[in-house]
Amino acid sequence: FRAPRSLNERIVRDGAEYFGLLIFVTVIGAASTYPLSAFTGSYRDALFVRLDHDLWFNWVDWYRLWLGHPWLLECSRIAYFSIYASPAIIVSHFAVTQQKMTARVFIATFWLAVVTTLLLFIFMPGAGPLAYLWHGPIPYMPTAALFQSQLIPLIQNHSYHTIDLGALRGLVCAPSFHTTCAVLYIIAARKTGWLRWPLTLTNAAMLLSIPIEGTHYLIDMVGGAVVALAATWLVNILVSAKD
Repeated sequence: FRAPRSLNERIVRDGAEYFGLLIFVTVIGAASTYPLSAFTGSYRDALFVRLDHDLWFNWVDWYRLWLGHPWLLECSRIAYFSIYASPAIIVSHFAVTQQKMTARVFIATFWLAVVTTLLLFIFMPGAGPLAYLWHGPIPYMPTAALFQSQLIPLIQNHSYHTIDLGALRGLVCAPSFHTTCAVLYIIAARKTGWLRWPLTLTNAAMLLSIPIEGTHYLIDMVGGAVVALAATWLVNILVSAKD
């Protein structure tokens, strides 16, 4: 449908562009964390814990709070995986409503946020609070599990050589890319009409799930939010300068 003959063909064409670009950036970004792990140094968990303390946040207490409410754990897992649903809904809306410029700005901002996260990851690797702070049997294994603490040392020692694209694991501790995405989706949701509030509430729920399901420190989330806001600001500046 490069030369669409109807509105439906135009929607399909634009939707294919948006989905294709998002999937490409996401897969390349996730896969890149593996080779980049080889260039990281020692874990920065001690620093992250000190910064969390300064923010009056105790990850272990937060984990125990959620363990006491099994329904919260079920809801948090669902909310955590909404990272895939929200962008699909957002770009689908942009395709249907013919907001091509808005969609491309959103995708460019997402791309810049991915690149920024990858660059910062090299200097701020972490095992994650579950691996670093929790001792003894693990009563609830979050979605992110212990992949950061298990895979990064193997990659650094050159004993891990294959990336399974069908089972990519998140290796970034700081900044939290889930947080970056949640903030970007909330910002983009302002252009989605009546979908704004469902998307905003969904991503607010995802933010609450990130410390447990993503095994992230609070300072990771602060960093992720800063990345999202900085990427949004920079892309908007560039677009305004072009106009």
